[in-house]
Amino acid sequence: MATKTKAAEVDVMAVLAGAATQKAEKASKSKVPALQVTPELMRLAAKKQELVKKMDELKAEDELVSADIIDGVTPIYEEKCSREFMSSVKVPALDGTNITVTWKSAYSAISTEKTQEIKDVVGSHFDRWFTKQTTITVKDQSPEFLKQLIDMVGAENFAKFFGVEQAIVPTATFTEEKYRVLDKSQREALSGTVKQYKPAIRAK
Repeated sequence: MATKTKAAEVDVMAVLAGAATQKAEKASKSKVPALQVTPELMRLAAKKQELVKKMDELKAEDELVSADIIDGVTPIYEEKCSREFMSSVKVPALDGTNITVTWKSAYSAISTEKTQEIKDVVGSHFDRWFTKQTTITVKDQSPEFLKQLIDMVGAENFAKFFGVEQAIVPTATFTEEKYRVLDKSQREALSGTVKQYKPAIRAK
């Protein structure tokens, strides 16, 4: 039994040593040398800088246009979902093409402290519409503590070794049913706590 424990300890130390080596190697590569290049390559580098600047400007403009589209489409989308759920809708453009706006069943993290607040709004639907997600991390990652973790983990020591994070996670069922089951005032009551990610826009 002692031999097995010692082997496990060696494995932990090896993992720690490997991680430290990788980190050091990564740091050593952070110094980027400047090359001596031809005038043509310098011209292309300048062109690349110009293109990046233009793309950044276009990206900012695209974000503004996308926000306006989402603001305009959302009320229509919510009204349609109150009758039948759909994750995507098409918006026709003046040139005969269209863009697609898609809402994913993905939300910002919700603290478990908000559980009762959400239950007050959704009532008996809570257990179908929300789940609890737990994330466990090791607080102390020193070699000494990791050795103890291998040998000693038990219920009485759990809080000593681990930090626990919990969050409420909306289900796909909530996304599909919220517009049909909840009225506008109920959805607004949840909006400050249950924040769905912005929809994606795809143009053809």
